[in-house]
Amino acid sequence: MTHGTARRGAPLLLLLVAIASPSPAERQRERLNRGVVAAPSDGGVFVGWRLLATDPPGRQFNVYRTSADGASQKLNTEPIAGATHFIDKAAVQDASVTYRVAAVDEGREEPLSPPAQVWEIGYLEVPIQPIEDYRPGDASVGDLDGDGELDIVLHQASRPRDNGSAGVTG
Repeated sequence: MTHGTARRGAPLLLLLVAIASPSPAERQRERLNRGVVAAPSDGGVFVGWRLLATDPPGRQFNVYRTSADGASQKLNTEPIAGATHFIDKAAVQDASVTYRVAAVDEGREEPLSPPAQVWEIGYLEVPIQPIEDYRPGDASVGDLDGDGELDIVLHQASRPRDNGSAGVTG
C-alpha cells in the first residue's frame, strides 16, 4: 500500500470509528409519580409534591381538593409556578378530604395525580419491625417495584460497630 492510498482511506476509517463508537447512554431514572402529600399545618393543610426530572423549566401546577361528598374544587386561581407546595387555608380537618395535583403544560392540564389523604399529624410515622437481636441503622429510598412510589430500604445490624474500631459485628 502506498502512502497516498493510506491518506484516502483515513476519512473512511474515521467515519467507521464514529459510527461504531458507543454514544452516551440516556440517564437511567425512576418513573416516579408526583408523590403528593397533605399534612396539617398552622395555616390549614400543607400540600406538597415532586418536581420530576422530566418536567420542563417553568412547570406549573393546579391543586384540587375533594371533599367527603365527592365534590372536587380547584384551589388556585392561576397555575402555581416556581413552587411545589400550596397551603389550603380554607381546609376542613376531615380524614375523608383528599388532594390531587395536575401539571399544566402550555395551558393544557395533564392527568391528575393519585389522591393524597391528609395525615393526622404533621409527619408520616413509618412503623418498623426490627429483627430479633438486630438494630435498625441506615435507610435509603428507591422505587424498587416500579409502581411510581418510593420504597424504604432499612439496614439492620446485629452487634453494630463503627468500622474504625476493633471487634466482631453481626
